[in-house]
Amino acid sequence: MGIYLDNSSTTKVKDEVINYAINIMRNNWYNPSSTNYDEGLNAKHIIENARNIIAEKINAEPDEIIFTCSGSAANNLAIRGFIDKNDNCYNWVTTNIEHDSVYMIEMNKPLTCKHIEKCDNNGFLHQDQFEKYKNCLISIIGANNEIGSIQPIRDIANIVHKKGNILHTDITQYIPYYPINVKELGADLISFSSHKLNSIRGTGVLYIKKGIELSPLIFGHQEKGLFAGTENVVSIGCLGLTMQLLDYNKTKDIEKKRNYLLNKLLSIDGVVLNGSIENRLASNINICINNICLDNMQLTALLGLMNYQIATGSACNTGENTPSKVLLAIGKTVDEAKHSIRITIGEDNTYEELDKFYNDFKNIVQQYKI
Repeated sequence: MGIYLDNSSTTKVKDEVINYAINIMRNNWYNPSSTNYDEGLNAKHIIENARNIIAEKINAEPDEIIFTCSGSAANNLAIRGFIDKNDNCYNWVTTNIEHDSVYMIEMNKPLTCKHIEKCDNNGFLHQDQFEKYKNCLISIIGANNEIGSIQPIRDIANIVHKKGNILHTDITQYIPYYPINVKELGADLISFSSHKLNSIRGTGVLYIKKGIELSPLIFGHQEKGLFAGTENVVSIGCLGLTMQLLDYNKTKDIEKKRNYLLNKLLSIDGVVLNGSIENRLASNINICINNICLDNMQLTALLGLMNYQIATGSACNTGENTPSKVLLAIGKTVDEAKHSIRITIGEDNTYEELDKFYNDFKNIVQQYKI
């Protein structure tokens, strides 16, 4: 086993969740749509119990929760579903630092009059730029998956609603570390994913505020007809359990470990932080190494040979030797973007692991220094 420092990509499944998944697969493998016999009803009960748990955790109503197969699918259902349902009467507004599941929608299915708003050099959106819009669907990532910047969603919601706009936010990176109250947050559509929460892959969640109507993304009868397909009872059930197990008291400990490693890394000549340390996800470190002859793919590959598991940036771009659009959006040059890596701390990481990583990383930087 290596030292895992890529928790924004995916998270280790908790032992309790693994045991629950095995129990479901052994005893509740029936089709939840087969409600004319008890076994099917029991499988359906697992889904509805998870829906109730998630709703209670985020202060929503159970019928405001829709399950999809992933966070990306939840984002697509929110945006495509809303625009289609409203006959393209709404314009679509997003930003230049979104997750690709939002940013790339227009490449495949152009939507009416899309605008892309910019962020500042630390990855934060200017709230007043949203005052100019009327009758728009505005989609904003709540916390950036690459540089960890946390947007003031509540304040933005207050602004966009004044002119009849609808707000969607992707909180996939935010919800593992901070509690969510949908009433206080103020967004109309909220999406997140199971596998960032120490649960198994295969489930996305879309909160749809009462009164908001969407067209289906996949046609059929499941999930109010909005996202069809036989439900993934195992993944949905496990997400319900994971939401029960969420302990936000651990966030401060993760942030303490993050700061410990970050301060050490910034002591290395040529290493700078991408983005601001303020209003940043507790787990996130994104750094540029300015004076090394290795690009980020070469560096992470070398670290991989040393049993360190980290990323160049978004997991969605792994394997592509292209600069991060998020880093370019905050003003980094192509060269700086190609010499940047993302390190994300998890609750299981120890200080001994962080010290070992720092020492090996420092040696690499010194060895390959320009």
